[in-house]
Amino acid sequence: VPWSAQPAPGTPLSAHHRSPAPAGSEEAPRESHGGIIFGRGESWKQMRRFTISNLRDFGMGKKSIEDKIIEETHFLIKMFEAYEGQEFNPTIKLNIAVANIICAIVFGDRFDYDDERFISMVKRVNENVQLSGSPMVQLYNA
Repeated sequence: VPWSAQPAPGTPLSAHHRSPAPAGSEEAPRESHGGIIFGRGESWKQMRRFTISNLRDFGMGKKSIEDKIIEETHFLIKMFEAYEGQEFNPTIKLNIAVANIICAIVFGDRFDYDDERFISMVKRVNENVQLSGSPMVQLYNA
């Protein structure tokens, strides 16, 4: 299917948003869904249902998740207080708190705010999320 900026008249929108098959591949083109963050329409609804169903399996909506969030909040407050009123960028620290809540739910344990390997991983995830929303990536994926 040749790529064009606009779908041909009468072409369903879903047919226009397909990823091309690799060169020399006999594989049929697949639809590009954009994931749960950038998804839309029916694919987004399906991913949302799947995500909520799996989160419930991990205890979402139950007291145990609330307890993990409250516990991590106490660690986050202690870390904020350690700055003693000095300026700092809370972005990575907040991302670490969210990652720790997810780790506590999935693995049953959390990481320290000073763990260099964990900080590096959170920074890479943060950079990838920022890159995936950049105009150049969106243009490339269009």
